[in-house]
Amino acid sequence: MPRRDSSNLRRLRLVIDGSLIALAIAAEQTPAVASETEQADMELNQTYQQLMQMLPGPAREQLRGSERAWLTFTELNKDAFQTTAGRLGLSPAELKRIEVAHVMLRVGELGEMLRGGTSGTRSEGEDRRLNIVYQQCIAVLTAAEAMKLRKAQRAWISFREACRPLGAGVWSRVTSDRTDQLNNFYLRSNGSSFQAGPSKAAKPESEDESDPSIPDPFEKARKTDD
Repeated sequence: MPRRDSSNLRRLRLVIDGSLIALAIAAEQTPAVASETEQADMELNQTYQQLMQMLPGPAREQLRGSERAWLTFTELNKDAFQTTAGRLGLSPAELKRIEVAHVMLRVGELGEMLRGGTSGTRSEGEDRRLNIVYQQCIAVLTAAEAMKLRKAQRAWISFREACRPLGAGVWSRVTSDRTDQLNNFYLRSNGSSFQAGPSKAAKPESEDESDPSIPDPFEKARKTDD
């Protein structure tokens, strides 16, 4: 019995030592990532407050509504990215930096509004580009991953609709940003090792072809325009 207890204690020490080493490595990475997160949050808050002070009353309410919709979308998008990150081979630190980049996209959108970039026209070509990328993303995901992305995309549509009163330039910017975000994360991120989900076969899709089982992310917007 004493020998068995001694052996168990040695194994326990090895487990504890291994855990402490892992925690130490994580701790070395955390400050830099935390600093990036804090900086992004600070820039977002400052830019938002500056824009709120610049806008007249009705536009402030419109901006406030779009920001609430963005926060809802952000949580669902984070969930969708986290669900697929392991299969992409992304570490927690890499995923955190992707989340920081997501916040910085919003900083850029708000900054463009500060500079008066709300004019322009809605681009049908930008809509088509997003739809193609979205369909390609769905094609390489598992059923569970695709479900998460659909939820995030529906929340994004609500966010973009909330941006409509702020100008066509804003509409175009958030559409372009979302296209790039989906493309970079699902289709380019570690693309050489990322395999299609077992429940679907990835296939190229033309602009005129789409999977009818996948909700068209622009259906609501088109009905509103009509």
